[in-house]
Amino acid sequence: MPKVKRLALAAAVLLAAGFLRGQAPGKKARDPNAPVMKVSSPEELALQGKIRQAVSMARKSPTGVADTLKSLLEKSDQHVTAQEPAEAGAILDVAEKFVNECARVDKKRPVPREALKGRQLRLQAIVLTNQKQYDKSEPLLKDALALSKQAGDASLEAGIHNNLGYLLLSTGKGDEAVNEFTAAREMVENLKDDVRSSSYNFNLGLAQYQQKRFEPALDAFKRSAQQSHALSQTNLEARAVFWQGRALSAINVVSPEPIKLFNNAQKMFQGLGDHRNEGRCFMAMADHTAYSMDFHRAASFAERAVESYRTAGDNDGLRECYGFLAEVYGRAGKKNKSEEYKKKLQELTTAKSQ
Repeated sequence: MPKVKRLALAAAVLLAAGFLRGQAPGKKARDPNAPVMKVSSPEELALQGKIRQAVSMARKSPTGVADTLKSLLEKSDQHVTAQEPAEAGAILDVAEKFVNECARVDKKRPVPREALKGRQLRLQAIVLTNQKQYDKSEPLLKDALALSKQAGDASLEAGIHNNLGYLLLSTGKGDEAVNEFTAAREMVENLKDDVRSSSYNFNLGLAQYQQKRFEPALDAFKRSAQQSHALSQTNLEARAVFWQGRALSAINVVSPEPIKLFNNAQKMFQGLGDHRNEGRCFMAMADHTAYSMDFHRAASFAERAVESYRTAGDNDGLRECYGFLAEVYGRAGKKNKSEEYKKKLQELTTAKSQ
């Protein structure tokens, strides 16, 4: 073949291969719209049930095992906060398998188990507390608390203090409950954990309110409302604002400020479609107004509560309303209205007993 033809043929081959466009021969340009292959993390592999692969990958990094375990435990904590114990337990089972496999692979460097064991005990205790088996739950929580301190796990310790607070409040130990809720609140606020801070402040406020510590309860409810508002947690914000009103009403029975708080909470509950709590807000307005001897206005609030409770199908709320209206209309000198609601109350009570 003549030399010129060979050169022309070589050029054609190179052009066809894309060499003259700056690409290596035989390689196509990557489609920018093509999906990119994502490498799973050790945590993801573990959650997929690929425990050996997860351990193998985690061990390639000096902190890989510890980081993976921490990530799994934090994911479990999120489910506990969301009141999803089954999901939390499933992740703790994965974490235990991960730790066991680490121990099998490297017997000389055991992975610390205190944080995992503490969470397992805590979860068992939560389930027992929900079943009102407080005598079985409390020792588990105390063991979990000791493990959290051994592990230096402030996040776990805070959660256990909160759980102990709920247990103690449920068993009539209000002062001790306040102490536990206070410890929990302080720890999560130091951790900058706003999600749990809003919840723990609310729990603290309830405990303080039950102990008639109305001013510190008001402060806790305010903090909860501010934190939940920042997180767009409208349901919790509405409840915190409602209880702010209750605490302030207990401090000053003739102040107009509680009405404003109850009204704000009512609007939030209405937006959420929560008619039962909307009714509670109207009844709180009615009750607070009655202390100022404005019985006509108090009755108007209670009438609105009747509408909300009917919509919610809440007969217990209706009974409360009917009893209140019978009394307040009597005080306002409206005997016929008072008798009307006495009759309604009797009919509702009779229907319940049948």
